[in-house]
Amino acid sequence: MVITCSFRKDRHFSVQKILAIIQTTSRFDSDIYIVNKGISYNLKSVLGVMNLFFTAASGQVFSIKAEGLDAEEAVRALTKQIENTKT
Repeated sequence: MVITCSFRKDRHFSVQKILAIIQTTSRFDSDIYIVNKGISYNLKSVLGVMNLFFTAASGQVFSIKAEGLDAEEAVRALTKQIENTKT
């Protein structure tokens, strides 16, 4: 099963918030990626995700793509966590 959702970077993502998102992904067996401009970054990998979030412009749109048995649950949890991110 492949599940995809999109979100816009309209909030500041601190190092702690990004690490919390990465930590959430570790609870799931699915392969989870964040996609930007056609490039997929493993959302369980710290360096790629940090670089992506810190270089992305505000308002840029990303997709979260998960593939595996718990993909739907993973995308739902990550979407909720990202939507609750405050500045």
